[in-house]
Amino acid sequence: MRTFDPERAAMALIDAQMMGDKKAADKWHVTSRTLANWRKRLSEDSIFAVYFQKKKEIWEKEWAKSIPPVIHAALEFLLEAFAQADRTDPQVIQAVNKALSTLVEVEITKQVIDLRFQGYGDR
Repeated sequence: MRTFDPERAAMALIDAQMMGDKKAADKWHVTSRTLANWRKRLSEDSIFAVYFQKKKEIWEKEWAKSIPPVIHAALEFLLEAFAQADRTDPQVIQAVNKALSTLVEVEITKQVIDLRFQGYGDR
């Protein structure tokens, strides 16, 4: 039996929030019951709860940093593909329309997230 590792438990619980218990349990080689026990420990162990919260905040900041470069690379690809595409091809028109719709959705989502970080979504 392993001793309790707060780093491992915190990261597994963060993954469980993001990807679900089954995938997180598989990733961390634990059972769903172990995740449940660690969740229970959050409410009973204030030191672990604070540690978990700090790890989650760090993870959220680091995760958010990875988004802009990916979006930038995707936009460069779309611009290059659009420049080389046959603008009379109905499939190209449909693909560009879909890409544009997705970009608009991403921008709206970004604006909503920005507002939540500014405190407007907490009311």
